Amino acid sequence: MNLTPRQRIGFRRLLTVVAAFFPLFLAGGVWAPGASAGRINSSKSATNSLETAVARSDEMLHDVPRGGDAVLAEFSVSGHGPRVVRMLVTAYCPCAKCCGPGARGLTASGCSVTYNCGLFVAADTDRFPLGTRLTVPGYAHDQPVEVIDRGSAIKGNHIDIYFPTHQQAMAWGRKYLTVVVNE
Repeated sequence: MNLTPRQRIGFRRLLTVVAAFFPLFLAGGVWAPGASAGRINSSKSATNSLETAVARSDEMLHDVPRGGDAVLAEFSVSGHGPRVVRMLVTAYCPCAKCCGPGARGLTASGCSVTYNCGLFVAADTDRFPLGTRLTVPGYAHDQPVEVIDRGSAIKGNHIDIYFPTHQQAMAWGRKYLTVVVNE
């Protein structure tokens, strides 16, 4: 099988995270780096383990060209629960320039833009249904935020994070990030 350099890096990244969590499967519970395979740790340790594995895999991707399809790797560690997705993350605000001339401060779910203190995500609802919780590095203090909006330009593994001002949205720019999908 011939793989492109991007596909090889995505595959190596997948293996890095799976290798970090393999003892979890052996122990039949939650595992954190440094724990023995038979020791079960708290869910906070498991979250830290996932973040460590994602950070390690991000280090491998720092030289990857940023273009084309936003997906490099997508997988669930256990077949259910959180999964890690590499995606394009852009930003928007409630202004007419970002949301069109008919912007009224309401999201596709019917919630106001003040919902959750203005911390939420717009996504392709065919891919990430309304209510899906995503953890976006560098946004909302790295806490999960809910998908409550969608956009005509948001397709596939591309999300739009909300900011209250146009200046903040423009400062975010376009970033390819590893996002944790908490289903």
